[in-house]
Amino acid sequence: MGYIAINNYTKKIKKRTVLDNINLTFDKGKIYGLVGKNGCGKTMLLRGICGFITASQGEIIINNIKITHVTIFIPLANLIICSIIILLERMSSTFGICFKLS
Repeated sequence: MGYIAINNYTKKIKKRTVLDNINLTFDKGKIYGLVGKNGCGKTMLLRGICGFITASQGEIIINNIKITHVTIFIPLANLIICSIIILLERMSSTFGICFKLS
């Protein structure tokens, strides 16, 4: 299991499925990128990793801690991800996200 594990993650808003059965693993100390068109769910996935939203189905595990509900607690190592979300919400073109897990 990686530092961040996303297992069967699904997020629905009203009747719309925004993320459908996502499975990803991020290892500690590596650099990853999230690339996709506007509206494909990049920011929604990062919001789930930060604990800002809850999953309709599935789970996110960070450093063996299951993120099960919206929480204010954000480990310092993940604070940069949350800062990226704020910046991305103000962008309107296709972009990529890269971050290093410390």
